Amino acid sequence: MHDIEQLQSQIDQLRKDIASVGLLRPGTITPHNRNCGKPNCHYALGDSSGHRGWQLNKFLNTRQRCRSIRKPALDETGRQVDEYARFMRLVSECSPS
Repeated sequence: MHDIEQLQSQIDQLRKDIASVGLLRPGTITPHNRNCGKPNCHYALGDSSGHRGWQLNKFLNTRQRCRSIRKPALDETGRQVDEYARFMRLVSECSPS
């Protein structure tokens, strides 16, 4: 009987955790350096890596897709990516082994 109560408690906790999931965004955020192409740009003059930016990488229908992320949206996008990873962990806990 104790095992059934423990399992029911785990199921209730998983339900609460899944219900608390926020906005989701699959993928990973990676740094992306680019050159703007302006001849007088600081980065065009020397051996530097270029302007620092961020992009969201994800796979869609077996093809990789990349989207640039503007700096004001970086924190929110990061939270959404983390929520997606948390959701996937919760789903894997629910799945039979």
